[in-house]
This record gives sequence, structure tokens and C-alpha cells, in this order.
Amino acid sequence: MILLLFVLHRDAWGRRCTQIVAIDALTFPSYPSQFRPGLIRRELNKSYCGLLAPPPPPLSDSGEATAASWLPAVATGNWGCGAFGGDLRLKALIQLMSAAEASRDVLYLTFGEKQLCRELAAFCLFLTQSQLTVGDVWKSIQTYTDIRSKSARITENILEFLMSTCPKI
Repeated sequence: MILLLFVLHRDAWGRRCTQIVAIDALTFPSYPSQFRPGLIRRELNKSYCGLLAPPPPPLSDSGEATAASWLPAVATGNWGCGAFGGDLRLKALIQLMSAAEASRDVLYLTFGEKQLCRELAAFCLFLTQSQLTVGDVWKSIQTYTDIRSKSARITENILEFLMSTCPKI
């Protein structure tokens, strides 16, 4: 899946300042296999590395930041889903976590998945209101994967689980 990173700022020649980053995704032989903590960590690290930007350049002679110093937002979507078999909610969560750690804004495109759109909006509002850190979310993901590994009968998706169990500040 290709992640298009964009910003509407323009360089001295009037070109949009853009970046395109391609990040491969794992193919999962079975749906439950993607919830193993080691694989989630691998995907989280891979996504983070792809979204991590170099440090901003120094200010121009006029004292203003150059166009290259703007940190572009990330336009992404259902990376690793579809043919790769990834869980829509887990993959969205991985991208949101890595973007937060990389200090990147996100435009998440759900490609017609209206329920996912509603769930992600509710989850982002929950995260904002509860002031959870990426570390807090990671701990709750580990709890979720532990429960999933012991019982295939878990009925909540990962976002529902996190909203019901993450500590609220």
C-alpha cells in the first residue's frame, strides 16, 4: 500500500511540497495471527519509520521557515487490509499510533467503510478527551491480544475494547 504524504505548502518554484512513501504490509495466513504482539510491534515500528520525518532545516536568511521545514500531514487508508488480510481497525490503530509518535497529522481515508469511519471518529474523540498516550494504548493492546490468544470468543473489536478498558484521565 502506498501512503501519500502531502502538504499544501509550495516551494520557491510553486510546486507542492510532497512526499510519497511506500510501506509494505505483512500478509496474514489467518485472521487471528495478526494479533500476536510481536507482529503488531513489527507493523507499528515499520509504520513509524515510514512516517518519521528528518529534522527541520534551519530558518532561511529572512528568519522564516522554508517550505521544506513544514511537516506534511499523512493521507493514508486501509493499509495492509484487503488482499493482505489485515484487520481494518487494528491497522488504522497502528497508523494512528505511529503518526502520533512521529508528530504527524493524519487524513484517514476509509474507502467507503462507513462503520469504520464512525468508529475511528469516536475513537479519536475518546483519545483526545482521555489524554491517553501511545504507551497507554500499547498496554491496552497487549491486554487485548492476551485475551484473544486465550479465548477466540472475544466479541469486541479492538477499538471497542480499548474504549472500554483504557484508563481515563
